[in-house]
Amino acid sequence: MTGATESIKQPRATAGSWYEFATRHRASIVAAVILIFPLVMPFTALAVNILIYGLYAVGFNLVFGYLGLLSFGHAALFGTGAYLCGIAIVHFGWPWYAAIAAGIAGGLLMASLIGVLAIRTRGIYFAMVTMALSQCIYYLFYQAVDLTGGENGLRGINVRTIDLFGLRLDFINPMIRYYVIAAFVIAAFFVMSRILASPFGAVIEAVRENEMRARASGYDVTKTRLLTFVLSGGFCGLAGALQALHLSIVPIEILHYETSGLVVMIALLGGMGTFFGPMIGAAVFLVLENVVSVWTVHWQLIVGAIVHCMCAVLPCRHLGHADRARQAMSAAEDQTKEIILRTRGVGKTFGKFVALNNISAEFSRGAITSIIGPNGAGKSTYFNLLCGALAPTKGSVEFEGKDVTGLPQHRFAHMGIAKSFQITSVFPQLTTRENIRVGLQALVSRYDIWRPRARLTELVERADELLALVGLWDSRERAAKTLAHGEQRALEIGMALASQPRLLLLDEPTAGMSPEETRTMMDLIVKLAKERTVILVEHKMKLVLGISDRILVLHHGELLAEGTPQEVRQNEAVKRVYLGQREH
Repeated sequence: MTGATESIKQPRATAGSWYEFATRHRASIVAAVILIFPLVMPFTALAVNILIYGLYAVGFNLVFGYLGLLSFGHAALFGTGAYLCGIAIVHFGWPWYAAIAAGIAGGLLMASLIGVLAIRTRGIYFAMVTMALSQCIYYLFYQAVDLTGGENGLRGINVRTIDLFGLRLDFINPMIRYYVIAAFVIAAFFVMSRILASPFGAVIEAVRENEMRARASGYDVTKTRLLTFVLSGGFCGLAGALQALHLSIVPIEILHYETSGLVVMIALLGGMGTFFGPMIGAAVFLVLENVVSVWTVHWQLIVGAIVHCMCAVLPCRHLGHADRARQAMSAAEDQTKEIILRTRGVGKTFGKFVALNNISAEFSRGAITSIIGPNGAGKSTYFNLLCGALAPTKGSVEFEGKDVTGLPQHRFAHMGIAKSFQITSVFPQLTTRENIRVGLQALVSRYDIWRPRARLTELVERADELLALVGLWDSRERAAKTLAHGEQRALEIGMALASQPRLLLLDEPTAGMSPEETRTMMDLIVKLAKERTVILVEHKMKLVLGISDRILVLHHGELLAEGTPQEVRQNEAVKRVYLGQREH
């Protein structure tokens, strides 16, 4: 590394900590616990149920704990896996391993169907849509009596022996049954560990923490949510298939919404968003259910009270929700005269309200252009049109000669347009370094679900360079939410730079800053403008007049004036509506 990062020292290793060890070897730890579990569990059948429901909760936790979406439709994924496994054996005579594959495929396909219909909703609406679709699936399986057995369930799934690597195993033997099922559960945990440690795992966390920032960093949030939901369906489908083999029947109740509610409780009990939590939650809940139900018919009341108490103290990852580099330009050309961005007659209406009306403007490459105007002038709306956060009602937006009107925001990031937000927008639970590394990752690996992200060492090095550039190297291992306001604003600019933008849009970057922080930020903006085009929205007029090459003045959604700082300062219309005599 060069320049600002020449003196950077590598961070001290923390591999000796228990957390680091547990994270790195989490799949191995789960495997070890599963292997010794039946030796301490007095009832093997209960141990098998814990494995299966733990796996079911693992799939659910990928959506609930890691992505931040509450689904009440996972019973459809679990039940479809069970039914397709059973149907493959009972009606088609498939071998057990092919039937398990059918169950996994069923979970994936059902998740794709539900996901496509539900994934664009959010919050309580997502939960309700998934539950409604799950009940539709319940009704369909209930009515297909010839295939599923209807209200009596699917019976006759008799797998007595398992041929495995030339060995014929007695599947009726409880211990053999346990370890056969355990092998699949261990493999599933290994796959889950790889997904969470992959670049795509980082994208899932980023979307959970802040959807708007993820989009601005270049990620297709809808695609990410759908792919995560489908992967979740694969795990749940496998759990359902194993349940069918274990019980030798598939009861229709497996598709009921209560089965969806059960996995929510298990995930909350074990700690949502934790790798070990689903198995712990399944073990605690099922053991309590079996033990307490022997003592009293009111076991549900007692178990509910115990679960409530445990949820208050067990670990639970924050369910983040958003309802809350650049390549050098050729010096041979006259950059201040080349147009990088242009709007032609753009307008934006919200119902009958006209926020922008017929604005045509050009932005020169390599220049700092500021957009100013009194409150309600339309600055933020125009800014959001320029970065793709909003689509114009009329007119067009061109970037480097190409029409980009109406393209989704993540496409703008891929083309070389980056932005900061008016209200600070970072990934609060992630470290400062990880915030920037996620942005850098969008350039090289967005949906890789297998390669460990730790191997992308060049991204860490580049993240460190950007941290040094924005003055946050010493805070690289701190969670973003612990940074001071000015530091978070600097981090946001570092995240914007991660996409190597040719055009950088900054929305009130000094808002809420002290005078010293403001001076530091403006010095940084001037430094950044030496290598890229900057468009700035800012209320602090003396600063705008001091650093801008060109200024656009908006008023009542229209372009009132444009020109150099001196021309704008002397414009009589601007004096009347905005600057007044205070600038003289």
